[in-house]
Amino acid sequence: MAKLLIAGCSNAAGFEILPHSEQDSVANREHSFGNILAHKLGREPVNAAVGGATNASIARSVMAYVAEHSIKDLHVLIAWTDLDRMDVPWPWEVNHIYNNESAVDYYKPEFMLYNHINVGWKGNADNGEADMLPPYHDFIAKNQSYMEISTAKEIIMLQNYLDCRNISYTMCNTMHMFDKFDLGIDPAVAHYTQHIDTTHYLNAYTNKDCFYWYYRDQGFTNDNAVYWHHGIQPHVLYADRLYDFIAR
Repeated sequence: MAKLLIAGCSNAAGFEILPHSEQDSVANREHSFGNILAHKLGREPVNAAVGGATNASIARSVMAYVAEHSIKDLHVLIAWTDLDRMDVPWPWEVNHIYNNESAVDYYKPEFMLYNHINVGWKGNADNGEADMLPPYHDFIAKNQSYMEISTAKEIIMLQNYLDCRNISYTMCNTMHMFDKFDLGIDPAVAHYTQHIDTTHYLNAYTNKDCFYWYYRDQGFTNDNAVYWHHGIQPHVLYADRLYDFIAR
């Protein structure tokens, strides 16, 4: 059966969609916009999204899957996340899926070689992670243009990787990307973003249209969520937007 590979962070994984559920579960993923889109396209969903993912880890998961599986009748949905996250080789293995192996459709042990550093996560004090993260947080906060360039490179690399293998794909943003587009693009960043192919990229540069904030601004709330995650209806609506974009 034709497949839709879904790569992204917790928003693409459908964390906290259903009331009284675990953050990540098979049922939540089934109600995620990626899985809904797969069924609308008549494809089997392969949801490889991981909570706390970075844009580098999202790209890595796509390339790893393509290297190991048939690309016949494959379409890839890349749901980029907040670019203020850093992907760093780590002294010990970092388990990104915890005890949810049954929910994640594709994950490799090699992915645990990297820590996904998020400025909103202070780290685990028990294993020393919390003592190691502040310099990374400080770097991210003081180097916005560098973070934007780094993400632009991931996008360009992945689009070229898929194009040269004739694999169809769709890109979108679930969280804020390229913040300086809203204020006037940094020329150093524009040197890279000019090479991003927006033909297959839904609302590449408008942060107000990214999945989470678009529906948050529309008034949608999720009383079940501890973190920034939507309930069922925004996922249904976003799957429709993606379907229409692909159809056009």
